[in-house]
Amino acid sequence: GGRDRSEQYNLVTQGQRQPDGEAAVVSPPYEYNLVTQGQRQPGSVPKVFVLAAALEAGYHPLLTFPPNGPLTFEMPVKDWEVDNYGGTSYNTPEMTIVEGTARSVNVVYAQLVMHLGAEKVIEVAKKMGVTSPWEPHPSVALGALDVSPLEVAVAFSTLANYGVRNEPTAILKVVDRDGQVLYEHRPQSAQAISAINAYRVTEVLKGVIQHGTGGRANIGRPAAGKTGTSQEEADAWFAGYTPDLTTVVWIGYPEERRRMGVIRGTRVQGGSFPAMIWRTFMAGALQDRPATDFVKPQEDVIPVLVDKENSKLINRFTPPEEMELRHYRYGGEPVEQSERFMEKKTLPDVVGMPWEQANHLLLMMEGFQDVELVPEPNPAVQAGV
Repeated sequence: GGRDRSEQYNLVTQGQRQPDGEAAVVSPPYEYNLVTQGQRQPGSVPKVFVLAAALEAGYHPLLTFPPNGPLTFEMPVKDWEVDNYGGTSYNTPEMTIVEGTARSVNVVYAQLVMHLGAEKVIEVAKKMGVTSPWEPHPSVALGALDVSPLEVAVAFSTLANYGVRNEPTAILKVVDRDGQVLYEHRPQSAQAISAINAYRVTEVLKGVIQHGTGGRANIGRPAAGKTGTSQEEADAWFAGYTPDLTTVVWIGYPEERRRMGVIRGTRVQGGSFPAMIWRTFMAGALQDRPATDFVKPQEDVIPVLVDKENSKLINRFTPPEEMELRHYRYGGEPVEQSERFMEKKTLPDVVGMPWEQANHLLLMMEGFQDVELVPEPNPAVQAGV
C-alpha cells in the first residue's frame, strides 16, 4: 500500500552494559525516523514506570486493589474516567499489583497512580530515559502522553541493567585520514533506580510473558516485558528484555493515528503482532548466546510501607499517619496485607434486581466473596429476581 495506507513496524534494540550496541530497524523508508523522532501513545507501557516508582516509594507489589471498573476520579479541571481495556471485568474483588501487571489491568493501575501521585511517576520515568515533556496527570499511567520507541528502549534497558541508565549514541568515534582520533564518545550513565528495585520490577514483568498479556513473546529463556495498546488501537507495542538485550517493537500508521483493527485475521494489540515480531527478532539475535537469568543484586535492602501497629503491609485504606517506611532484606519483608482500616462492607440494596445483575454488583463492585441464590416462592415477583 501507499505510505499513508500501510501500517509500519519499528524496532529498536539496545545491548545491556554496552550502550553503543545500538540498532534501529525501520520498515520501509520514510522522511523521518519514527524510532527517534516519532512520538506515539504507548498504551500500557508506562505502567512499568508506575511500578518502579511504587517500589521505590515502599509500596509492595502484593498490595491489592479492586480490579473492576468503570471508576471516576474527581480532578480539578475534568474528572478522570477509567475502565479496563475492552471493558474487561475479573471474577475477584481484589487483585495484587503483580497480577494487575501481568494482565495489564487499567483499574488497578489507576488506583495505584492516584496513591503515588503522577509527579513521582514522571520523575522516575525521566530518570530511566524518557525525555518527552510529560504533564503530571495520572492518565500518564495508562499511556495518555506520547513517547518515542528509542525512549522506551533506553528506559527498559535501564531495568535490564539493574537501574543504570546508559545514554544511547549514534557516533562512537571520529577519525581523520591519518588515523588521529578527533572525537571519541564517552558513555554517559547514571543510577536511575536502585539495583534491587530494578530486579524486582523485572521479576514482576516476567509474569507478563509467562502468564499474562505477553504470552506470544515467550522465547523459552528468562525475559521480561510489557504490552501496550493505545486508544482506538492506533498504536501497538511490545517492549521487553533479557539480561543481554532490550528490544522495543511499535506498530502503527506513521502518518496518522488510525485504528488498525484486524490484520490477516488477528486483532492488532501489543500482545499480538508486536509480541510475535519481538519473539522472532530476539530468538534470532540470541540464538548463539547461552540462556542466562537475571541475578539478584547483593545489595538487596528494600523499602516497605507497613501498618505501624501490626507491621503488616499497608492496604489501600491505611491513612498516611498509620504508615511507617521500614527496610528489609528482599525476601524477608512482610507479605501479608493488614486488615486494619479495610472498608466495613454494607449490603447494597439489590431487592428487585435480576439475579445476574445483583450477583455482578455484589461480587465485582462491592467485593463480597460468596453470593448464593436461595429461591423463595413469591407470586408477586417474576422468576430470576
